[in-house]
Amino acid sequence: MLNRDSANIAGFRLCLPAGIFEPIAGSVHALPGGAASAPADIRFSPDGAWLVVTQTAANQIVLFPVDSDGVAGAPVVTPSEGIGAFGFAFRADGTLIVSEAMSSSASSYAIAGDGTLDVISAAVPDGQAATCWISLTPGGSVAFVSNTGASNLSSYAVGGGGELVLLEAITGQLAAGSAPIDTALSKDGKYLYAIDSANGRVVIYRVHGAKLTQVDSVNGLPVSIQGIAAR
Repeated sequence: MLNRDSANIAGFRLCLPAGIFEPIAGSVHALPGGAASAPADIRFSPDGAWLVVTQTAANQIVLFPVDSDGVAGAPVVTPSEGIGAFGFAFRADGTLIVSEAMSSSASSYAIAGDGTLDVISAAVPDGQAATCWISLTPGGSVAFVSNTGASNLSSYAVGGGGELVLLEAITGQLAAGSAPIDTALSKDGKYLYAIDSANGRVVIYRVHGAKLTQVDSVNGLPVSIQGIAAR
């Protein structure tokens, strides 16, 4: 779990069949960027060996090794290639793709054995504003990013080696004043759901390769909505 205000991480174990979470002893770690680091996103690598956190203000990507008991070890810090590392997603092969809010770009990396990041594509711009969240298609060949400051979404091709190429600078346009933030793809990859926090709604797009067509929206939601998941 990522605690933004206190700038630390904490681990919990899911206990079945009761379905309750139990704190993991020794799993609380301060983030290296400190209280002003503005941590943004957290998740495990596909193999479960690393816990990754982005720190937007510190402009860092932090990897914690995770042992068999779920306890995170000493952090390994890599400076972000673009400015303002924010959201990220993993492809099944372990390729890490990170959106960069302040440079409105995306970078891709491979995780080395020591937890450092080897750059594949560095800060590929989309020409928009505040590129924040990212979703990968099921096959990992296309990445959709939400540009919160530009009220739209862009798409990138992800090559076999993890290389990024901008495909559509604007593939999903919302009205001025909208604020697309977190996104999620359906399991079959046919639909993308984007939170428009400024208007308290979820916008639904049909996916056509790297292009999006708006088909519906769910309105009347709180403007405080943040995260989203889809099946």
